[in-house]
Amino acid sequence: MNKSFSIFITIIIIFVFAAMAYWFLSTQINLSEVNNPITNLVNNAAPSAVSGNNLNQNQPSGENVLATDDFSLTYPAGWRSAPAITGVSAMIVKENENIADPEAKKMNFQTYLAVAYDSSEGQTKDEVVEYLKNELRAVIPEIVFSRENFLTVNGREVYATEITFRKSGLDFHVLEVLVWGKENDLWVLSYNTLEELWQGYVSDFEKITQSFIVK
Repeated sequence: MNKSFSIFITIIIIFVFAAMAYWFLSTQINLSEVNNPITNLVNNAAPSAVSGNNLNQNQPSGENVLATDDFSLTYPAGWRSAPAITGVSAMIVKENENIADPEAKKMNFQTYLAVAYDSSEGQTKDEVVEYLKNELRAVIPEIVFSRENFLTVNGREVYATEITFRKSGLDFHVLEVLVWGKENDLWVLSYNTLEELWQGYVSDFEKITQSFIVK
């Protein structure tokens, strides 16, 4: 895979953000403006620039729609779209979290979803998954993958796995979802939260993933 546009770069950006959330959230986001999430994901009936002012629309159900020329998803009330960092197509953050961990408070960490685009460059799905796992292990040797599964969501083939690791004194719990689009298109959904908050967000993670549609 081309390193300049590889899954390695995309995923590392996402995990670096997890460790550096306190910097990003304090400088670029205006915060004022259980289940098994993998086996519960079921079938439901060329990346473009994302404009932050046109991402979401209020729906009668109280949920919001984030839509671009390439994909759309629905997210529950209590979440909001946020400016995406370089290499990420879109971000959604959870507002008004009750975080008890003093280190997490110091970092001003917030649970978030990052959506990124990549290309499989002709590799098989198994090769893409193995590549992703090997690169992450190289950066975070203690990383643990669990509940891995291949699924179909809205007519698209999907790989999902839970990931746990410890960084900067905090225990992170991540749901990583790879969605294959047209030809070599690959979308990466990374739901990042703290271990202590994981159970409270499983339902939201499931609903958002089930709503993800590649156009």
